[in-house]
Amino acid sequence: MLEDLIFAPLVPVWVLGLCALIAVAIMAVHLFQHAHGALLRLAALGLIVLALANPIERHEEREALNDIAVVVLDDSASQQIGARKRRMAEAEKQLRKQFEKIPGLDVRWVTFRPSDVRDAGGTRLFTSLSNAMLGVPPERFAGAIFVTDGEVHDIPKGAAARGQKGPLHALITGGRNESDRRIVIEQAPRFAIIGQQRFISLKIIDTGPLAATTANDKTVALMVTIDGKASRTFDLPVGQRVNVPVTINHGGRTVIELVAESAVGEITLRNNRALVTTEGIRERLRVLLVSGEPHAG
Repeated sequence: MLEDLIFAPLVPVWVLGLCALIAVAIMAVHLFQHAHGALLRLAALGLIVLALANPIERHEEREALNDIAVVVLDDSASQQIGARKRRMAEAEKQLRKQFEKIPGLDVRWVTFRPSDVRDAGGTRLFTSLSNAMLGVPPERFAGAIFVTDGEVHDIPKGAAARGQKGPLHALITGGRNESDRRIVIEQAPRFAIIGQQRFISLKIIDTGPLAATTANDKTVALMVTIDGKASRTFDLPVGQRVNVPVTINHGGRTVIELVAESAVGEITLRNNRALVTTEGIRERLRVLLVSGEPHAG
């Protein structure tokens, strides 16, 4: 419990100061003239000024609030690969044991599942962290731990953009020597005029030890299949943005499948394949050239 004395003046501070100066001036004159009862008048004026200052004795009882830590568990599809799911469960078990030994700390456990988030757009762990800290003062944020395979799609550009001031740790469930190859579609046409060539912009990315073997401008075969029939193979460099030409031959929906050549030791072949859907439209626009004066039609 804390005790202190505060003032809550009943009048503006400048009025209170002016009253104090007037009282001091009057008492100085009385004391100079040796008037009877000067000290008594001084005490009375002092009490009046003190009453206007309105002194208040404040008693405070404070209770310390626990700090808050957040653990975000990544339960996205990539966590189902290999032993990642088991490693995440083991990490959660060990973290719960360690947190029980820390006094004055509340832990919020959050599990990110793409099925729980509409239009998740990838693994959004920072969004889960922000939702868990809604309504919590920044001063109570002790830190956060992500248990993930490292594939996060909503990483802010800077610490200030993250919104929380505190440490952030990551426990990676993947192995050190894991290799993977994936196709990243950067831009694809939603519509295409029948018979005209369009381009799909993409990258083939290698990670892990596999990246070292394809670092020297090596190429990877990419097979492009349109509606499961016509197919064509391109040799594309790894890690570079390339434009793959495609031609739509009929109206309506066209499904374009892109499959990158597999490599030895990949942890999964699911992301070696990508699908692009494009609507074929017919060009029905005709232009009437008018010379001279406008035609009525």
